[in-house]
Amino acid sequence: MTKQKAIFEHFGKFNETALNECVNFHENYFLKEKISSKATKKSIYVIIESFHNVLKHSQESKHLDKTILKTFHLDNIISIHTSNIVNENTKLKLKQLISTYKKKSLDELKAFYQTNVLNTNSNDQSNSNLGIALMLISSDKNFNYRFVPLTGKKHKFNLKITIKIKH
Repeated sequence: MTKQKAIFEHFGKFNETALNECVNFHENYFLKEKISSKATKKSIYVIIESFHNVLKHSQESKHLDKTILKTFHLDNIISIHTSNIVNENTKLKLKQLISTYKKKSLDELKAFYQTNVLNTNSNDQSNSNLGIALMLISSDKNFNYRFVPLTGKKHKFNLKITIKIKH
């Protein structure tokens, strides 16, 4: 099996400036590689949501060196990997949320996502976890994760999302 080569790596500080740099890099890369606009859109959605996941859930200030976003391109796939430190409460919430979403079919996820996006008010925080639904939709549910126990009640949350692309 051919080893995937990273096309992009971001370590440490996750903020909107870093997100913009990440998106710009990938848009240019996908254009240069002649990756379809549909696959590009899906990949960019997942990259943005992955980045926001780290921003929202990470215990970054104490564990800056353990926060990572990497993307890989091999043949007909783009793979997005993130790793960040989360606390026990966040781990339990993420596990429940992912489990609930993964039980839904793609059509159910799409309907759920569309309904909730259309019904979201600017002050409504209840739909703040729709990014995971979008990542599952964009990757056709090719979404793997695991929690690695660390010291105390901290866990490393590793997430890998793979998107099929066509040139």
